[in-house]
Amino acid sequence: MLSIWKHAQVTNKTNKLNIHKPGKPLENPSSYRPISLLSVVGKLFKKILLKRISKIVTDNKIIPDFQFSFKSKHSTIHQLHRVVDQISLAFESKKICIGIFLDIAQAFDRVWHPDLPFKLKSFLPTPYYLLIKSYLN
Repeated sequence: MLSIWKHAQVTNKTNKLNIHKPGKPLENPSSYRPISLLSVVGKLFKKILLKRISKIVTDNKIIPDFQFSFKSKHSTIHQLHRVVDQISLAFESKKICIGIFLDIAQAFDRVWHPDLPFKLKSFLPTPYYLLIKSYLN
């Protein structure tokens, strides 16, 4: 594990399976959910790296306070409470409240992967950036 941190390289060895979604036609490729099984070392590495990167992201406010997806201890219910509070405040003060909601289908799958390392480089320390770049390649 120490050599991973020192040399900023990690192997991304996984076993990949396609699990059929219940009630979906067998002949349709979108009827399957891809699952990647990581080694124990790979899982441990990802947990350690995620914990360290999460602190950087939180401390530097990389993710806006009002974005609740992909944030620990935040859920749709929390966001819904926030929206209801804003509507109530506007109603009580006789102001207009406008909401714009955006839901991108398969957002995680639609990330432009060639640009991802460049975005990460802008806020991550070099060793973390190199580790993730190595992992993605």
